[in-house]
Amino acid sequence: MSLLCAIFTTMHKYRTWSTEIKNIYDSYPNMHIVFTGSSMLEIFKASVDFSRRAIVYELKGLSFREFLKYENQLDLPVLSLKDILTNHRSIASKIVSKIKIIPEFQKYIEYGYYPYFKEDIQTYYVKIQQAINKTLDEDLPAIEAIEYATILKIKKLLATIAEMVPFTPNIASLSGSVEVARNMLVKYLYLLDRAGVIHCLSEPKLLLQTLAKPQKVYLENTNIIKALAFQREDIGNIRKTFFTSQLRVNHQVNTAVNGDFTIDRKYVFEIGGKSKTNRQIKDVENAYVAADDIETGFGNKIPLWMFGLLY
Repeated sequence: MSLLCAIFTTMHKYRTWSTEIKNIYDSYPNMHIVFTGSSMLEIFKASVDFSRRAIVYELKGLSFREFLKYENQLDLPVLSLKDILTNHRSIASKIVSKIKIIPEFQKYIEYGYYPYFKEDIQTYYVKIQQAINKTLDEDLPAIEAIEYATILKIKKLLATIAEMVPFTPNIASLSGSVEVARNMLVKYLYLLDRAGVIHCLSEPKLLLQTLAKPQKVYLENTNIIKALAFQREDIGNIRKTFFTSQLRVNHQVNTAVNGDFTIDRKYVFEIGGKSKTNRQIKDVENAYVAADDIETGFGNKIPLWMFGLLY
């Protein structure tokens, strides 16, 4: 019988934790080790040491589907992207016959991504701000030789992104305003991406250029927009941020020439409100409109909320 050893969320603060776990694994082959950590950056860095030894899982925030279940509203199965693209009308019709889906979707957009909204919605955004500050103040210096002055510059960078998302980075201008070198600015953007604070999107052809300048930058989820952008919220950005956060869990998300996003280098999506047409993508193969404020769709026009059922 295998033994079980569980190491919980503070383990990443122990300087040599990854070496210790690796040694335990090698010394006690019958021991089943489960370890967790709250620092995504530290776990990602250590995952190199665990190659061929461990499977590393990243726990994302609640999907819209999970939010509905968590709120005891509806228990829906996980849908594949193919399910949604081919059967969205019949699936949506069954769902909206049971629940008023648009009001629930609005709740999720505002506060449904992190489960601790259950504790107190009044302090929810403050907790998001505190979590982001912890990531910048503690997690980044733990894996990079970053001084306090640099942390302040990264916070300034994030504040700039929050005001301007969806953000098309002008690296020369931005590096001047934040006062960091261009190559370091790109590195910081990808560190914030890896930390789960922003999403850096590139063109599909740039996929192999890991640190190429991102074409678009979005905040990681819509609740962060609410926490950081305050009165500067833009409904178009909120819709695109939701779509990105839900699709990026299990799919490759890139920018598109005609349309907003390319998914898995195959599908093109245009995101908009209920009056959004397919004019911009009418001549594009495998192209769809993800439209907000509609319960059911028709043809290649799919309700935006349905993309929250993918995990």
